[in-house]
Amino acid sequence: MVSDFDGTLAGLVSDPWGATIVPSARRALRGLAVAPGVQVALLSGRTVLDLAGRARVGGIRYLGDHGAEWATAPRGFRPGALQVQREPASAAEIAMAERLRLEVPLAIAEAWLVIEPKGSALTFHFRAAPDTEAARARVVAATDSVDPAGILVRSGGRRSLELRPAGATDKGTALLRLIDEHQPCVIVMLGDDHTDALAFDALRRARSRGAVEGLAIAVAGHVDTRAGVAERADHVLSSPREAARFLGLVARVRCAGPGVRPRSR
Repeated sequence: MVSDFDGTLAGLVSDPWGATIVPSARRALRGLAVAPGVQVALLSGRTVLDLAGRARVGGIRYLGDHGAEWATAPRGFRPGALQVQREPASAAEIAMAERLRLEVPLAIAEAWLVIEPKGSALTFHFRAAPDTEAARARVVAATDSVDPAGILVRSGGRRSLELRPAGATDKGTALLRLIDEHQPCVIVMLGDDHTDALAFDALRRARSRGAVEGLAIAVAGHVDTRAGVAERADHVLSSPREAARFLGLVARVRCAGPGVRPRSR
């Protein structure tokens, strides 16, 4: 069981630092973490330490920065004590990420600009901007002025700009690595944006070649999911609360044992 966090298990908010997991989603993940025959992973653009601190579920795998960093959390863990591993990056990439972190805010002194540093990568969020298209244009222009050579690769949706090292792992590659590592019979992936759609695509490719059975589920709680992500999924849920209900149902089935069906609602 693999899930994104923002927009999938937590509602999207204008300030990324204000995101909180749906409480029933946390309970469901904790149930799945101890269910027989189930492996759980959270796969997010956030850093591992940030993600683990918000989810607070032990006994699962945390994959941060789209899979470029990772850690396994034991039960009863403390997020700050996790042993996080990360893909290597060049000194130039690390230095450029730091320059962008410091210099872009000098060019855009707006309260709506939120910076999420990730070592050799970073994300500029502008969800709270009154005009997100205009905000994106300003962030791109400021970024290009600091990094005209494109040392870091640009990506992102309508409300954020991500800058990452060339060749950094994306969610599609991260999902395929999980499949190779665990050799599951079935894998379920939940997500809500274009980065999760890369994992949906990877799952469907693995399924088509017979490597695994699986289900790609889009959580369409906002317009960006409905426009460009939902059609790449097998099923669509309407909100993070519905995703939590789905996870809770799976947890009850797995913990109840084979042949037991929960009462439908």
